[in-house]
Amino acid sequence: MEEYSDRTPADIARFPMVPIRDVVIFPFTKVAFKIGRPGSVRALEMALAVAGFVFEVTRVLEIDEEVEIRHWRVETQQGPRTFQTRLDDWPRTLPHGGLLIRDLAGDLYHLDAPERLDRESRELLWAFVD
Repeated sequence: MEEYSDRTPADIARFPMVPIRDVVIFPFTKVAFKIGRPGSVRALEMALAVAGFVFEVTRVLEIDEEVEIRHWRVETQQGPRTFQTRLDDWPRTLPHGGLLIRDLAGDLYHLDAPERLDRESRELLWAFVD
């Protein structure tokens, strides 16, 4: 017989949660919604990172600018990627010191420790970081 315990079982994972009112979301459906409170934004970004929806950038190969668009070519833990951002969209500094980049398609690119990237990557990235 198992004894009662207040501890969370080992097979239960804890995830951040964003409250959504008056909306029914069915499994495996995509729903676009806007959140604005800083705590909700952090919760969503953390959940995406845990779920693997964030590309972990390991190297910046190229950053080119055109009219209104910035083209990025990077290597990630998931493989090589190219993506675009608007010229007025800058990498966002995260509380732990990393950077987060959101592309035009809404995908997220995370740089855990930009200062530990190779020299060429840092040189390409420096203009976009405070």
